Order: sequence, then C-alpha cells, then structure tokens
Amino acid sequence: MTTNDGRFVIPTRIYLTAAQRSQLELLLRQQEHDLPELLSELVVALLAQQPPLAETEPAPPPATDPAALQQQIAQRRAEMRRLQARAVQGGETAPAWVQHYLAELAQEVQQLEAELRRAVPSG
Repeated sequence: MTTNDGRFVIPTRIYLTAAQRSQLELLLRQQEHDLPELLSELVVALLAQQPPLAETEPAPPPATDPAALQQQIAQRRAEMRRLQARAVQGGETAPAWVQHYLAELAQEVQQLEAELRRAVPSG
C-alpha cells in the first residue's frame, strides 16, 4: 500500500517478550515517538548503512521441467499446510492476511498443476 506522498506502508508483526515490550513502550514515551515512526527510522538507518546492492538476476522463466513443477507444487502445498495450522491455532484472532495468502497459494498451485499437465501430456 502506498501513501499520498509515495511512501510504502508495510503491515507487520513484532515478536517481543513482555520485558522487551515494556522497554519499547518506555522508549516510545521518552522519545515521544509512535511505533510506526520509530520502526521507519530504524529501517531507514539500517538501509543507509548497507552497501549498495546490485540488482539480482531476473527470475528464471517458469519451469517447464515436470520435476521442477512438482517441487514447486509441493513447496506451495507445504506452505499452505503451515499457514492453515497457524490460522486454526489463531482462531478468530488469526490475521486476515493469512486467509488471503492461502487463497493466493491455492491459485498458484492450480496454475502450476495446469502447467504440469501441459508439460506432461497424457496418453
């Protein structure tokens, strides 16, 4: 999602212990920051310290090798099982993005299966 001034908004979760959370809340009060502002400053500072990154090579074309397609399908299904378990564990408190991502993965699996059928014609 992009704001009116062209900045990206990235929803995320932060996993902290109770002590770390208390320390963070105190820091935010003392520095008169809100959490998104502090996290943005930290990320900007971290990125500024990084050496320039070269563009990575473009992604290879979609695999037409049946073994590679089967491997991709297996990876997507494993990810789906992991997320489904997370959604069940979270119950009603599970984040909404999980269901959206599961739907995207299911669609990818269908597309890969269709590609696999074209790569290995039956009969």
